[in-house]
Amino acid sequence: MKYRLFACLAGLALASPGHAKKDPQAEIAEALKDKAPAGEERCLSLRSAANLRIVGTTTVLARNFGTVYRNDPPGGCPALTMRTRILTGNDRDAKLCIGDSLTVVDAETGEPQGACRMAKWQTYKSVK
Repeated sequence: MKYRLFACLAGLALASPGHAKKDPQAEIAEALKDKAPAGEERCLSLRSAANLRIVGTTTVLARNFGTVYRNDPPGGCPALTMRTRILTGNDRDAKLCIGDSLTVVDAETGEPQGACRMAKWQTYKSVK
């Protein structure tokens, strides 16, 4: 069984045309501002994480209140373009674990744009 994480639910929308695209490293630095590494997780529960998004072509970020989860898939992830994308994956109790694959799909055409294979999730917690 497949599940879909729609852009409106998972936070995978890009800025509308005319807005400058953020530098991926600057976006990652902003997401991790005032946070410190707090360990690694083999799996990430999608129920407890929001705003799952691909940053650049190398990183997947998710948030849960003051905690940020970072995944740097080996081989990276397909870059998002100005069109909204959705991610699809296997329904494993709504968790993304090491080795799970996410497919980036064009929301307008339904065509696959590539895939990301998950590594460990690095947890970052607020230091304040």
